[in-house]
Amino acid sequence: MNRTKVIKDCAILFIIFSVVAIIDKRQHYFLIPAQEKMIDTQTNLFTICSVFAGFSFSILGLIMGVFSEKVIEKLKGTTLVERKCNCIMQSIIYFCISGFISLIFISGLNIYLEGIIKKREIINNVLYINGIGFLLWGMIYFIAAVKNLLLIIEKIYGFNNQTYIERERQYHVAKSNIAKKRDLIEKDEE
Repeated sequence: MNRTKVIKDCAILFIIFSVVAIIDKRQHYFLIPAQEKMIDTQTNLFTICSVFAGFSFSILGLIMGVFSEKVIEKLKGTTLVERKCNCIMQSIIYFCISGFISLIFISGLNIYLEGIIKKREIINNVLYINGIGFLLWGMIYFIAAVKNLLLIIEKIYGFNNQTYIERERQYHVAKSNIAKKRDLIEKDEE
């Protein structure tokens, strides 16, 4: 994972979300909570970020566990593995950034920043929209990571819809054959 690319992506997203926040200051597209309700809101957002970051770490652990098997040793170091892990790591980074922004509100640092910059609503808008934006961006990467994990498992273990349908058909045929044999045995006993 290229750190400079991640930092660059985060900076670009921060700028984009900040522009949206400044536009929102004039147009009021988003409902931003008042300062009195902000701590409760940010506490909830911090909890959501923490849970999703934990899920992302779990997915990363699952992928590492899958790739520890001897059959999969050949895939280590390939772009397939790197892309999947990068997707997970980016989701974790975005959740952590969103959680950090929530901690800024919870700790009251936004009020300190307002004292320096003297624009209370702009600071709150920029921080709030960035927090929500990074949370949503992290969720997009999280969903992609779950999808990637499912694809890896399907490729490794041969699970796909056709395989499942065939196994289900074989099960019902075998169950039907057993029922027929049972009926034959019961008739012979009579």
